[in-house]
Amino acid sequence: MIFDRLANFFRGSLRIRVEGGSVEKFLNICTYHGMEIRNVHKLENGAVLQFSWMDWKEVRRIAKDNDYQCTIITKRGLPVTAGRMKKRYFFIAGLLCCGLFFAASAQFIWAIEVNGNETISAEEILEDLESVGFKEGVYKNKFDLALLKEEVLLRNDKLAWIWVDIVGNKAVVNVKEKSPIPEMVPDDVPCDIIAQKMGIIQKKVVKNGRSMIEVGDTVFPGDLLVAGTIDSETEGVPTRLVHASGEVYARTWYEKTGEFTLTKEYKVYTGREQKYCRLKLYGYEIPLSRKESNPYAHFDVVTEKKDLKVGEDHYLGISLIIETVREYEFVEVPMSLEDALEKAQNALRAEIEKELSLTYEEVKSDFTYEMAGEDTIVAKLKGEFIEQIGITQPFESGVIENNGDGEDL
Repeated sequence: MIFDRLANFFRGSLRIRVEGGSVEKFLNICTYHGMEIRNVHKLENGAVLQFSWMDWKEVRRIAKDNDYQCTIITKRGLPVTAGRMKKRYFFIAGLLCCGLFFAASAQFIWAIEVNGNETISAEEILEDLESVGFKEGVYKNKFDLALLKEEVLLRNDKLAWIWVDIVGNKAVVNVKEKSPIPEMVPDDVPCDIIAQKMGIIQKKVVKNGRSMIEVGDTVFPGDLLVAGTIDSETEGVPTRLVHASGEVYARTWYEKTGEFTLTKEYKVYTGREQKYCRLKLYGYEIPLSRKESNPYAHFDVVTEKKDLKVGEDHYLGISLIIETVREYEFVEVPMSLEDALEKAQNALRAEIEKELSLTYEEVKSDFTYEMAGEDTIVAKLKGEFIEQIGITQPFESGVIENNGDGEDL
């Protein structure tokens, strides 16, 4: 059924009314000449028939020779449409120009999407891409994507990797940020292990170097815990320089104090806003509204970009950018004492955790508070921990060398 309809569309069809004589005779003459007749509906003084567009001249000749009257009811199909457009030169030229425009615009990048970024803004990544020439409006086959990745990574040391996929004429940029890692001293550099904070030694595990402390000792920031120098018991043999390694755990104490109110501040939008529109046309921005000075004391800016595209991935390089400035106010809402204490304890604990080492164990904590007026509390949090306090400190100069017998000097 579908193929028959397609065939009829490309061939074209006519629906006519035949009057003036015997319908059966007319049908027999047409069939004799090899014409295909469809959808015959007999009338009181004639019939309604459907013919192929190519048979219309022959049908008119038969009707004229046999004194029949033929009236066209409907004309359908591609030949009919082409015939109507035959003299519409400007319309046809416009269609051709649109087709050429779509074909040409498909060879350029008109939209860039950034995914995977958390702490790095999309604007920063787009600036890095633009610094190497990759931006909206560039020819999409101009770049070696593997080389582009290397150039961007050299410019931004906060990225672990980046990859660009071209989908239609849209570039999808996927990134992964580097995880923060502690600064390490290379293994071939001699160093000591010193205390980074005050505490009482609870445990030590010395893997290389000379221990300078015992369990129960009190140490202060900068005290030597494990020395990277080992004196030889043999006379005449120089002191060995080694890369001290190990872990030293100490009992430490922290205390944080802060003032907190019995109110909670919320951001509430007032409903007042201003909108500014820009038309982005093939990389150039044209202001559509005048941007005035911002009258709001507190506001957020929301930017919305609407791309003109055909389908999902075929962008045309034309975008409408709507920038909305929304006013908001801060509204204070009373809090219960229990909620305020929980908020205070969490805030003070977060301050302590910023100063703790990566490896720690909480022994105990003590949270107290006192009222300082009707709507203010002064909270104090004390914490006792066991944590790793040793950090490596390289010597001012020197590299571990080998004496030729397999021993480090």
